[in-house]
Formats: sequence, C-alpha cells, structure tokens
Amino acid sequence: MANSLTKVEQIAWEEACEAFENNNIFAQNSEIYKPNAGYAEQAGQTIRIPYANQIESSTGLSVSGAYKDIIDVSVPISLAAGDIKNSSFTVTAIEGNFERRIKDSVNAAVRKLSSDVSKDISDTIIAKGALIGAETTALTSYSHFAKADAMLDETEANASDRYMYLDPRMAMGLANDLGMRQTDNSRDHDAYSKSQLPDVGAFQVHKTGSLGQVTASSVTSVTVNGANQDVDPVAYNSDAAASAPNSDDIRTQSLILSASTYVTGDVFTIAGVNRVGRDTKVDTGQLQTFRVIAGGATTITISPAIVAAGPYQNVTAKPANSAACTIINTDTVTPAVFTTKDAVTLFASDLNMSLLEGSARIILDTYTTSSGLSIAFLREGEITGLTVNHRLTTWCKPNVVDPSRCGLLLPSQNAAI
Repeated sequence: MANSLTKVEQIAWEEACEAFENNNIFAQNSEIYKPNAGYAEQAGQTIRIPYANQIESSTGLSVSGAYKDIIDVSVPISLAAGDIKNSSFTVTAIEGNFERRIKDSVNAAVRKLSSDVSKDISDTIIAKGALIGAETTALTSYSHFAKADAMLDETEANASDRYMYLDPRMAMGLANDLGMRQTDNSRDHDAYSKSQLPDVGAFQVHKTGSLGQVTASSVTSVTVNGANQDVDPVAYNSDAAASAPNSDDIRTQSLILSASTYVTGDVFTIAGVNRVGRDTKVDTGQLQTFRVIAGGATTITISPAIVAAGPYQNVTAKPANSAACTIINTDTVTPAVFTTKDAVTLFASDLNMSLLEGSARIILDTYTTSSGLSIAFLREGEITGLTVNHRLTTWCKPNVVDPSRCGLLLPSQNAAI
C-alpha cells in the first residue's frame, strides 16, 4: 500500500513491527490458521478444522474385516468483529513538536497489542487446558515443572514444540533451584546469575506477566449420576447436512452429577477413570483430569469428552454410577501453563484496508509477522483541532483444538496429583 507516513512515524512504525514480531511469543508458539479472508467471510467467520486423525490397528496375515471407515473429528473455530484488537491515541500539532512522543506512543501501543494477544492465548489455555498437575507447595523445583513433561509423554504427545510459561516468581524459584545444583552446566549457572531459564525436559521455558489465575472451588462431595456417560465418535455420515459435515467434536460433553456447584474453570477427577496413551491405549496409572467448561445445577459441560473405546479412546473406562468426583483446584493460584504447538490454533485474518485508500485524510501501512499474524497502522488528520489520530489493529482469536495437549500446574493445593 502507498505509504506517506512522516519520517518520525515511519521510524516508529518500523520499530513497532520488529517489536510485534519479537514480543508475541505465545502467538509464535501456536499454530496460526489464516484462510483467505473472503472464504472466511462467506463461511460466516466459523470454520471447522480437522482434529488429528487416529486409526486402530490389527494383527495377523489377513486384514479381512479390519477395514473401517475413518472417523473424522473436526473442531469449529470462529472469528468475530469483537475479536479485533486495537490500540489508539491522539497527538496534537503541539505535542508533535516533541518527536519522541510519537515514537513512544507507537511503541506503547504495539506493546499493548502484543500483551493483549498473549493474554488472550494464555487465558484460553488456562480456561480450557485439560491436562492438570497439582502440588501442595509452591512450584520451585525442577521436578515440579518436569511433571508436565511426564504427563505429555504418558499421553504420547509430540515430543517437539513444547512450551511452558511461568510468572516471574515461579521463574525466580526455578532459576534458584537450577543454580544451586552442583553441575558444570553453564545454562544452570545463567539461570542463577542472570535469571535466564534453560529448557525443562522437552519444554522451551518463557517468563511472562500474562498469566491469570485459577479460582478456588467450593465443591465438596459430588458423584456421577448415571453410568455409561461417554462419547462414541462415529464415521462421517453422508446423510448429514452439508453445512455440518464431520461434526463430531470430542473436546466436550455433558455430564450429569448428583448435585453440582461446579463452575466454569473447575478441575476434577472421577474415580476409576484413568488417562491412556494416545496410540498404545495403555493405562498411565493416572486419573484423567477434567475441566468444567460450563457449570449447571446437575448437568455440566466438561473437557475433554470421555471416550472409552475406539481409535480416539482417552480413558480406561466409562465412569460408574455414583463414582466419586474429586475437586483439584482447592485454592486460588496463578498456574504454570504448558502446551504443545498443535494444541492451540490462532484463527487470524486481515481487514480489507484497501477500502480506506481513497480517503485523503487516512494514511496506512500493514505488516505480517513470520508466523502469519498481521498488524495495521492507520493515521488520520483532523484540521479543525489540529490533531492526528493513530490506530494500531490486529484481528485474531485463540482456540484450544486439543485440550489433552495443554494444561496447567497448580501450586499450593490440598493434594498433589
């Protein structure tokens, strides 16, 4: 696009683009889905993307009778006008005499946008990540954080592209623990002297101030009300409405309880329902953790769905009638957040800024990061008050597409898990 920014604005914009590229660590560590903007608009800004296929195996020389239809599972993701993120400010002709004011304002605006994108992604993982570990103490040692690596290994998640995010206090505790170890590892020394965090297991570790909290639950004694509450994904049905193909979404299901004060965000386990490996289907010996996506009087929505058989099996058994549910989040805390890259998809799109090119008062430029996230810079002059409005805009929304590949480590709970 034509660019008529002032020299000061151009320099500020170039610095802002570099900062937007470097500061969006959460976005860089997520899959970014950016379809043709016209296609997304025609689809009503809601698109279904495929969940990783899983297929069963057989043994023996003959595979007669072993051919089965592929069970396609898809995840709906959406993007709306309310997902547009903006940071804007006004500079008067008097204020513009101080060139640094413009540079500082542009830099502050892009920092805020980067922070908003990161906070949006971290809040989404905190709300919907279903792989949960808990400790009775603060998270301060390598073994605490390595538990997340072990949980992903048990469920046979991809060994690469794993990321962990710690708040500054957790990062300080981990740096102290690594620095106190009697090793000759320069990264352990840097952890102590410079607070530079090395990898934990297969995780790249990042320090961030974007993490929210998990609120303590008030639930005490609750049981499952009714046996055989699970989900059985089926192969694609050609008779289904063309507007909703492959509609199985095994991220969530309804669960009926004896009584419930469970609220959105709660974490719980069900007696007798253990996690299994994705491919081997071997019992990990660990209870499956569930998140409450929507609370209710007796019926709640949980994630992940309970799948007790077939290629998408994720637990050892269906919950029995009257099986005890145990709450995990007994105290309000800031968690450590971990994820694999394929667990979170950032649905991004461009706004059609070319519609504004004919306006004599509006000047704009755009930039797209190496990961595919775009940012637009717009300036509009107003002669009556001798002011210039500046707006920085990006459009994206995070989605947890696989809740069993991301989750939380909760410190200071009543029981470890």
